Amino acid sequence: MTFSLSGLVYLYDRAIWVLPPLQSLFLLFVRMYWGWLFSRTGYGKLMNIDRTTDFFASLGMPFPHLSALLIGLTELGAGC
Repeated sequence: MTFSLSGLVYLYDRAIWVLPPLQSLFLLFVRMYWGWLFSRTGYGKLMNIDRTTDFFASLGMPFPHLSALLIGLTELGAGC
C-alpha cells in the first residue's frame, strides 16, 4: 500500500478543521466516565468496608479501617 503525501496532508487538514469543535464534548464524556468509575469504586469500598479493611490490613497499611473509609469517601466524592 502506498500513501501519497498530498493525501495525508488532505486528511490532516480535514482533521484540523473537524476535531477542535468536538474536543470539549469528548473531554466532557471522558470526565463523566471517570467520575462514574470513581463513584462506583468508592461506593463498593464503603459497602464492603470489612473486606476492604481486611485487604488493607494484609498490605500492612497503618490504620486500615480509617484508610478504607477515607479512600472510599474520597473516591465517592471525586465521582460526584
